[in-house]
Amino acid sequence: MKLERDGYAWVFVSECEASAGFYYNSPEEAFDHWEYKSGYSPSPTDRKRIESRLVVKNGRYVLKETARLGIVWWTRNDNNKKI
Repeated sequence: MKLERDGYAWVFVSECEASAGFYYNSPEEAFDHWEYKSGYSPSPTDRKRIESRLVVKNGRYVLKETARLGIVWWTRNDNNKKI
């Protein structure tokens, strides 16, 4: 697929998913982090959902998450460059 815009051409696009887990010493630490990110205390339902996603690994609690990453490479198209 070729895309050109305002003197630039789209050369390369790639997407991937990366692990983005958080490690905690206790479920309470996970709740505190959730509160910090969301701006309010987790409800009992939120707490159950968070706890259900925690996995114990090497004595620590891990909240496994993923992040979707995208890379787009544009280059300037100098074909119309005036000298």
